[in-house]
Amino acid sequence: MGESPGSTDPEAGANQGGGLTRRRVIVTAAGLVVAATAVGVATQIPGWLDDEPTEEELAADRIFDANINEQGLSGYAKLIPDDNRQGLGYHLVPDPVGGGRQVARFTSRPGLTLGNEFPRSMVETEPIIKAAAHGNDNDVYFNGFSFYVLDGEFDRDTWITLYTGGYGPPSNGPSLLGLMLVQHPEGGLMFRMGDDPQLLGNDVRVPTGRWVGVIQAYKYAYASNGGWVEMWVNTDGPWQQVQINGENQPTLDVMRPNVTDGWYRNPSVPASFSRIGVYGNRTYEAFFATHRIARSFDAADPLR
Repeated sequence: MGESPGSTDPEAGANQGGGLTRRRVIVTAAGLVVAATAVGVATQIPGWLDDEPTEEELAADRIFDANINEQGLSGYAKLIPDDNRQGLGYHLVPDPVGGGRQVARFTSRPGLTLGNEFPRSMVETEPIIKAAAHGNDNDVYFNGFSFYVLDGEFDRDTWITLYTGGYGPPSNGPSLLGLMLVQHPEGGLMFRMGDDPQLLGNDVRVPTGRWVGVIQAYKYAYASNGGWVEMWVNTDGPWQQVQINGENQPTLDVMRPNVTDGWYRNPSVPASFSRIGVYGNRTYEAFFATHRIARSFDAADPLR
């Protein structure tokens, strides 16, 4: 099975370098780096910096860090469909490739459902994906996670959701940013985004039997409010940028044009949360090691 992670930015090797030599950051209108605690600044599209961040800077940029190896699933606000921290579809197990760390194994099976017949086993953050209307002045997020899926052929109709970057408003239904596994036309697996085959096409192949990293960067609003999304995938080596709807940084309007962005303008509408796990139209098992939400690419990097 091919292992191309998707469409590659021609400057990816120089600019992204595995996320270790340059870091994607939020930049204010004045061109300054925005710290996690900064307020009252106008957000622009993130830019790359040449310096390597310190551990203290990385920690300061992180909004959420599951740290499964040290704290299991206790960092999550909710387990779906049950609140048990061990058992059912959630188990803490040794890393399948060795190394001594602890990872989470999610197993969906019939009976583990929530509101429909599809089996699931997922965990959910607090509602931390916020807009300016919720008091968040720098509403750009880098959401990174690492996963390991097993060998096994999907049939043409199989779909398994692994991740949702922001679940709930402003989306009225499935997450705009959700990533699901489906069968590639040539065999093997690939990602579909937002339940729309057109957004990623057939380009983002997902290898099995190894750890894969994903980072989404997004301003979770619509074009009228400056909303956009970017994505990178790491299957073995440097990070590769993935094109969405044929662009490196499309607006979110291309993903769900008929849904209003009242969430962005109205502080009474709840903020959104992020999920990882397995949910689909058949039973499935996957492993997750890291899930981070941050203000910079490096701070969200799940493979650091």
